[in-house]
Amino acid sequence: MDENLTKQEEIEKEEKMRAEARAKVEKEIKEKEEKKKVKQAVTGGLIFLGIVILIIAITSIGGDGEKTTPQVIQYITEIGTPERKVEAKVIEILNEKTNMGEKRMKEIAIENNEIWISYVADENLTPNMTRGGIWTDIKELLQGLPAVLSPQTNSIVFVSHLKLVDQYGNESIDKVMMMRMTKDTWEKINWDSFIRDNFPNIADHYWEHPVLKK
Repeated sequence: MDENLTKQEEIEKEEKMRAEARAKVEKEIKEKEEKKKVKQAVTGGLIFLGIVILIIAITSIGGDGEKTTPQVIQYITEIGTPERKVEAKVIEILNEKTNMGEKRMKEIAIENNEIWISYVADENLTPNMTRGGIWTDIKELLQGLPAVLSPQTNSIVFVSHLKLVDQYGNESIDKVMMMRMTKDTWEKINWDSFIRDNFPNIADHYWEHPVLKK
């Protein structure tokens, strides 16, 4: 009886030791997992902090270094006038400068309900392409300008200029095209299907420099 009791005690003792060992291992595993979570959280926090610092640094450099100032448009018309509205719309559509860096606007004049828009056009690879580009510009202007025109406006005259070189090699900004369109004419146009090459045929007045016909 005593011998059996002793064996039972040994078994219980071994089971207790196993249970303690198992509990110890589980505790160590749990502690490792908690440390891992803490480490991940710290790492994530450091990464986030690093990103924030980087953004601040970039912003600071942009503010103190290569800060770009808003472009100030040099208008040729007086503020608050009908001419200024027209000029602003032309610049909005065609930009303030040409593709060669020339100042776009030359003159805006309104007289007897007729608007004269004198400007420098963009250059292109060939005379034919340049002429087509001018027609495209006028098409876009005729679509955009009516929104800022007085209801009394009855016609627009577009005077397009380009830099030309004479036989002596002298450069000058000269007139290369003039087109007059009355309100009655442009209101007939279906812009969705209109072909720009028809401008010479439908314009109320059309002239182009021989340089565009080469």
